[in-house]
Amino acid sequence: MADEYGVDGLIHFATPACHHENAAFKLISDAMEARGLPILNLDGDMTDERNYSPGQTAGALTSFLQIIEEKKGSAH
Repeated sequence: MADEYGVDGLIHFATPACHHENAAFKLISDAMEARGLPILNLDGDMTDERNYSPGQTAGALTSFLQIIEEKKGSAH
């Protein structure tokens, strides 16, 4: 799907309680890295807001977007 949609990167939201999803992240990550696409794993607990940090999430997203912009800039 990444190739079909021409994505610049991938954001994966992971819930700690979903062991299948978290185990699959390694496969997804390897596949995206093989294509040269950056991937960001955002951890979040949909049942406990204490496990969420807006500042940490914003920082991770900002860094991820910078990586994408740098890759796009070096491709030209």
